[in-house]
Amino acid sequence: MFQEVINKIKQNKNQENSHFGCEIIARELIKKDRNLGIQWVSKCIQSYLFEFKPSNYIELNNYVQQALDSQKVLTGSQYKEIGLKIWYMMGRDNAQTAVSRLWWAIAEFKLGEDDHGMRDLGASVDLLLFDRDRFDFERFDRYMTEAVKIYQQYELEK
Repeated sequence: MFQEVINKIKQNKNQENSHFGCEIIARELIKKDRNLGIQWVSKCIQSYLFEFKPSNYIELNNYVQQALDSQKVLTGSQYKEIGLKIWYMMGRDNAQTAVSRLWWAIAEFKLGEDDHGMRDLGASVDLLLFDRDRFDFERFDRYMTEAVKIYQQYELEK
């Protein structure tokens, strides 16, 4: 079933509906387990950071890892606060914005605002798909493949 969703997105992918594709993938993963969507977005961000190595690469990568590791410790308000801190760091670019939105998505899930959380997860990945105003279909395919791997691993462990 998940593979069917991915196939449908691949058949209909274009720059205009990429955001909806990312959000649909996040929603489908979250239907199984909220952490699957968070894990997928985190992997996409980490992959992007590794590929492009922005000047704040280490700091952003640490924030992604901290977001994953702190889910049982931090409150929704604390996640929002850290998301704002990341948002206002100097020289914000798409990667930094994606990390900030990851933190906000987790905050929204913790605060019971699941629809907002899913939108922020989708938007986080969508931000990573543009390179100088050009949509990167190859990167989108890699991210969809990663979503399938995460889903399949979940199904195997279930």
